[in-house]
Amino acid sequence: MREIVTDRTRRARQQRGELLEGEKNDNYQDLVAKLIPAEVVAVYIAGDGAISAASEAGLTLNYGGITSVLFVALLIGTPLYLMRISKVTDVRQLAVSTFSFVVWAFALGGPFKIFFSWWNPIYGSILILIYTFYIAIILAK
Repeated sequence: MREIVTDRTRRARQQRGELLEGEKNDNYQDLVAKLIPAEVVAVYIAGDGAISAASEAGLTLNYGGITSVLFVALLIGTPLYLMRISKVTDVRQLAVSTFSFVVWAFALGGPFKIFFSWWNPIYGSILILIYTFYIAIILAK
């Protein structure tokens, strides 16, 4: 199950009659893994890679525009994917996971490196480190 298990979510699941016998709260590593939508990030990486390769191969295309469409499509699709495929119901987890996608997309560049002249890969690297360290701490308990 992809939904995080904390005291709060356990109470909600118990009220719905969905709590499994002996189920324990997720540890820090589980929380981090469940809060980063790895499948969506993987799709973004593959799409951005394909767009970059086509651009480098000489195909005439608007890299910034296409990566922006990819980013927006996956931004909208992240909570939908998590709700429908991964069965996540906690609104906080959906919001944090969607923002996690934004952090990863920023770190990877994509439209951010095109539209923000101040963008630098080191900013994304540092952001991922700090964000990943704190997200599970914020949602624990």
